[in-house]
Amino acid sequence: MKSRFARLLPKRFVVLVALIIVILPGIPNAYSAQITLAWSPNDEPDLAGYRLFCRQEGHSYNYDLPIWQGTATSCTIADLDDDTRYCFVVRALDSSQNESGDSNEACWQYSPAPTTLESLSISGPDSVSEGSTGSYAATARFSDGSSQ
Repeated sequence: MKSRFARLLPKRFVVLVALIIVILPGIPNAYSAQITLAWSPNDEPDLAGYRLFCRQEGHSYNYDLPIWQGTATSCTIADLDDDTRYCFVVRALDSSQNESGDSNEACWQYSPAPTTLESLSISGPDSVSEGSTGSYAATARFSDGSSQ
């Protein structure tokens, strides 16, 4: 027999919103990122909080080890590898420690902003006589602050 919490849950299923905000450290080409996840609140009167679970692509969730637990309807997870795809689900927990099923799954992988050429400087002689050589230097500056 299902508890009242489990019976009502499908009607008021906690939905993990696809609100994923990537906030990168101020260092270009950083090797870790963070993500902020938000979900709709569960309005059960005996709600005790939420548990957020994370898995890497190709792996299963470990429901014994939430990556975050609390009463807020959003959280920020840091130290994520840029080259790894992560998936997240949230579960509601009632005061009797009954846990809901998974929310909708939200997956994320870092995607750098495209780098664009901002300026190109070429220096060297204005002209070269036929049969002689000239030496030129070029410097390209990009939107991510790099140059070459």
